[in-house]
Amino acid sequence: MCFCALRISDCRIRQLLRERLAATLDDFKPDEMFVSSMIDSHPDHRALAEAARELAQARAQRLRGFYEYPVWFWDRRLWRIRDLFDLQVRIVRMDEFRLRKREAIAAYRSQIQI
Repeated sequence: MCFCALRISDCRIRQLLRERLAATLDDFKPDEMFVSSMIDSHPDHRALAEAARELAQARAQRLRGFYEYPVWFWDRRLWRIRDLFDLQVRIVRMDEFRLRKREAIAAYRSQIQI
C-alpha cells in the first residue's frame, strides 16, 4: 500500500508513528496510557494501538496502566470479540478531559462530518 499523495509506504508511516509516539512518551513520561483498541474496525486506530502496545511493553516498569478503548465499535456483533479475547470492560471517567477531547475532534472535519 502507498500513500500516493505523500509517496510514503504504509511501513514508513507506521515507523514514523512509532518514532513520534516514543518521543512523546519519553518527553511526558506518563504513568498510564489510553489508546485506541487493537480490535477497533478502523485501520489507523489499530496501527496506533499496535505501536503503543510495543512501546508500553518496553516501558512496563514506568507504566502503572495500559488501557485500550474502542472508537469505531458500534456494531454489537463486534462485542463478541471481547469474549473471545477475554477482555475486561471498565468505565473510566474522563470529565476533566471532555473539553480538550471536543476541541481535538473539532480540529478534524473528517471526524464531525457525515
